[in-house]
Amino acid sequence: MRTPPAPEPRPASPRPAAVGRLLQPGRVRHEDIEARVGRPDGATVGRDHVRVAPLLHVSDLRGRRTVAVGHVTLVVPEDGGVAFDVAADSLWVHDDETGAFDELPWERADHLVAEIGALLADVPATAPADQRVAACAKTVCESSRNAVADLREFRYELELALARNSLDATGAGRQVKVVAALLQLDIIAGRAADQAREAVREGLWLYVDDDDAYHAHRSLHDPSLASVRPSEQTSLSRPWMRVHDAAVRQCTEMGRQLEQEHLAVSSLLAAASSISGAREAEAQGRFNVMVGVVSICLGVPALVLGLYGADSVVPFESWRQVWAFLPIAVVLLGSLAIATFSPAGSPVRQGRWLVGSLVLLVLTLLVFAGLVVPAADG
Repeated sequence: MRTPPAPEPRPASPRPAAVGRLLQPGRVRHEDIEARVGRPDGATVGRDHVRVAPLLHVSDLRGRRTVAVGHVTLVVPEDGGVAFDVAADSLWVHDDETGAFDELPWERADHLVAEIGALLADVPATAPADQRVAACAKTVCESSRNAVADLREFRYELELALARNSLDATGAGRQVKVVAALLQLDIIAGRAADQAREAVREGLWLYVDDDDAYHAHRSLHDPSLASVRPSEQTSLSRPWMRVHDAAVRQCTEMGRQLEQEHLAVSSLLAAASSISGAREAEAQGRFNVMVGVVSICLGVPALVLGLYGADSVVPFESWRQVWAFLPIAVVLLGSLAIATFSPAGSPVRQGRWLVGSLVLLVLTLLVFAGLVVPAADG
């Protein structure tokens, strides 16, 4: 019996492309979302499905790492592809040499449209529109939560730079740049945490799409709200509710991790302040020692000249009179060198060297005064 030929596979229907655009940054407003989905007079039939997800994205822009913070508005109609709007509230570019973050205008964030579109390309296009929009929101939320690890790497780099500059006696100027970079990193983390908290509070703006499901999900996660009614239980059984709940949990975890980053950066800033205070105290101590050494080294010669008389030494009329002051200059410069270049954190050793140099100064002056002054009188 002849086997009939296998049917040729039908060509797969083209996947609707995710079409995006870059919008001017600003807070998410209910009126703007309503206008975006084209919901006529509060109608619930034939409307588009919408979500708003927080955005924290780290990318490579012409060899330099950029950090974008904002939100993504996702719109999925019943019979079309995915449309999304990217609003970058802040855009920063990282300098790998100094560790600083330079702020860029939001117009430079056009690369985010292609990168977010590539993320959404993995969302199945055959699913219903309500499931597709939930999956797209979860994808963006998960990507934003994963980007917190990139911020953590930035903090590790700055933490290492701070430790190196703390060990370097000449690293005070570089430490100021590290502290400024830490402040900028804290601003980025704070902005991203605000986006995550707002997304959790608004339920990814689910109420624009499905008000009953929004309230049902809120009452499920917040015990202080009213208990779930039978109609709300039906809302929780919708096929895309698990995906939506996972997206909200991603935002919650994102906010928690960003809060930990804020605490870590605050600890680093406190450590940098302590290091700066210790350096200032050490510099002040060295200055006080130098002032004391100069005072003693100038006071002891004055005492010797007062004991032996200054008339035979000044004015200078011979080299013997000049040589009489040579030990003063040598011991003075040696004491200043010891006070300036003595090892940090060893005040006992520094004090011993200073006392020894001053004793040597007094003995040298007494010996030279005894030898030079009588010769000058003769």
